[in-house]
Amino acid sequence: MKVKIRDIQIGEKTLELEKGEVEEIISKLDLTNNGVILVRNGDILTKDDKINDGDVIELIEVYSGG
Repeated sequence: MKVKIRDIQIGEKTLELEKGEVEEIISKLDLTNNGVILVRNGDILTKDDKINDGDVIELIEVYSGG
């Protein structure tokens, strides 16, 4: 299945997924689970959510400071 990923840093990119899992997107983009939030249609995705063919996923990177 193919999904579109939108991010400020990488722009828009199409990914080919086999399992349709959030973890698969994080792994393919070489991100950390704690460093990014995935959003689909305004809803935050959790690691348990399934990704569907044709979904558009927005990445929001999380930064913290002290």
